[in-house]
Amino acid sequence: AAGEEVALLALLDSYPREQSTPPTDASAEPAEEILFAGVADESLRDMLELLRHEGHINAALGDDHFDAIMGSFENSTRLMRRFSPQRYRGALLLVVAPAGGPQPPPIEPWRPYVDGRIHVHRVDCTHETMLEPPAVGEIGGVLADELAAYRQALAVDDTESPRLDGLDEPAPE
Repeated sequence: AAGEEVALLALLDSYPREQSTPPTDASAEPAEEILFAGVADESLRDMLELLRHEGHINAALGDDHFDAIMGSFENSTRLMRRFSPQRYRGALLLVVAPAGGPQPPPIEPWRPYVDGRIHVHRVDCTHETMLEPPAVGEIGGVLADELAAYRQALAVDDTESPRLDGLDEPAPE
């Protein structure tokens, strides 16, 4: 909610749209989005078929599931194109997957949106494997360390410490 304190802003291998690119008009459907969706459509069908064939997913995953995945992809793409981030007053932890990505990772696009320090943590993986072992374990450890450091910094005056939803135990009554 607006005005709430953010304990940690961490992003996984993501970057803002270039400032010179205006947000997409809600009534427009950019040709690139349609082309990208068309490419993803066939790639996704092929990927699902391969996963079924190798026994990774249930063979009962049908066209309705595929349509739901594609609908989510297309909606997310539209949301991403229309979003204009505001300036964040705090530090940013940018977790990057340098394997196959630009070297060094481009942090400059975030500077107009972040008042604080931009810390880059490199994980030895590709973008596509960030949420798979062992990369996800390393990322979880980094996030836990960052949150522990935040809590420790607030321990000086525990009465003003904001709750980290889902991470703190409720205060005894």
